[in-house]
Amino acid sequence: MADAPRPIRYLMTPSSVSFTPVDSARALLQIHAAPASEFTITSQGDFHQIGFCDAPILELMEAPSPDDAIELERLTGRLIGPSSVAPDGAVAAWVPAHARGDVAAVVQHLPPGEYWIVRSPKALAEPGRALMGNEWLAVDSSIRQLHDSGRYYVLVVGATPGVNPSLGRPLLGVTVLNYNGQETRQGLWLLAPLAPRKNSAEFQSDEALFTIPVSGPLVLDHLEKFSAEHSARCRKQWAERGARALAVELATGTLTAVDDSGWPTHRARSGTS
Repeated sequence: MADAPRPIRYLMTPSSVSFTPVDSARALLQIHAAPASEFTITSQGDFHQIGFCDAPILELMEAPSPDDAIELERLTGRLIGPSSVAPDGAVAAWVPAHARGDVAAVVQHLPPGEYWIVRSPKALAEPGRALMGNEWLAVDSSIRQLHDSGRYYVLVVGATPGVNPSLGRPLLGVTVLNYNGQETRQGLWLLAPLAPRKNSAEFQSDEALFTIPVSGPLVLDHLEKFSAEHSARCRKQWAERGARALAVELATGTLTAVDDSGWPTHRARSGTS
């Protein structure tokens, strides 16, 4: 039997970061302490602002009932600038060359928690409609579906309304558990957090590279306000089963078996293959 992947430790912030490649399309990232400047979620009731606390880029509003739509509004906040720290040789070997600086910039601002980093061959769906919570709504071309397997729904939210999002640079994920008000469907919103490059054409890629929050502040639960106990159980299931299964789906297209509750039957920790 092959040896388990060995974490590669390197310093990208004043805190320690662990990076564990699982295969060519998936790696597990662990942030052990808060960076000086966090790209996170600030919540007040049903309102959630995403980005830097002093200048968020997105506001998400949950309806009083989970049967209704989730609303979003783009804000003119602060985007993530270039990184002054490059990944070390081992990490650079896994991250595509065109994305190394951008990945370093995103990782430098992630809040503490566990994340999958995924390289996916999936393409954006045609613009028009998107599932926003429990309602299909007409949306502009900056909001595009990337994946819908029934139990997982993945949406790319571009930085500028009306402008097509690009898969040429890394995207930052926000997990929304119980996405449509049901435990059988989980959501992932992929945001474009990076400031435009100066004097550089946008790189066109045939794969998307993004984070999937497994634990930490970038995991929201659409039903948390109704039951803290249920939310704790769903977060545990997501960390132990759901996030890994979504990473596999997006990297390989392979669906995993589910139990009667709708969660994947595989119970291994997310760092295993």
